[in-house]
Amino acid sequence: MKKRENYLTLFFLLISLLSILFIYNNYIELAPIRFVEWLNNYNYGFIRRGLFGTLSFIVSKNLKIDIFILILIFQTFFYSLFYFFSLKILLNIKEISFTFLLVLLSPLGFTYPLSETAAIGRQEIIFLSFTGLFFYSLLKNKKTISQLVLFILIPISLLTHEGSIVYLPYLILANFLFLNKDKIKI
Repeated sequence: MKKRENYLTLFFLLISLLSILFIYNNYIELAPIRFVEWLNNYNYGFIRRGLFGTLSFIVSKNLKIDIFILILIFQTFFYSLFYFFSLKILLNIKEISFTFLLVLLSPLGFTYPLSETAAIGRQEIIFLSFTGLFFYSLLKNKKTISQLVLFILIPISLLTHEGSIVYLPYLILANFLFLNKDKIKI
């Protein structure tokens, strides 16, 4: 059991470090395609995905921090948060099957941003980070935190990527099932 925890921790630590390295590489190259969506803002009206850009411009202007460095910090924070909560959730799984390991190590799983470098640094990571926090708080029976995340942070994250609204009903269903697991008989 301890050996499995060490391997999972090492796996997520390695993926986190590589993701941060790739994000930093994007910053060094100033790859505009990877920063553009983070700069969308509400300065010229209400547009989709503009919340984070507006906040970034305000913070950058008031703290006199280069906007790209600020986005680099935010991207690093959200990727670290996502991998941290993913690790915490996976450590709660009692038995890991071979099929589960294949999915975990698949290029379409946690290593996707590393195998497809155009995917790293996308705003979906904000929603995924909050979703990880939501499920971790459900697993640990922290009802107040899970409710705050579900009804405040996740709707706010929808203003950074509207495609995530597709998953909202599933999160509400998971919330309902976790909170009523003693009352529901399947």
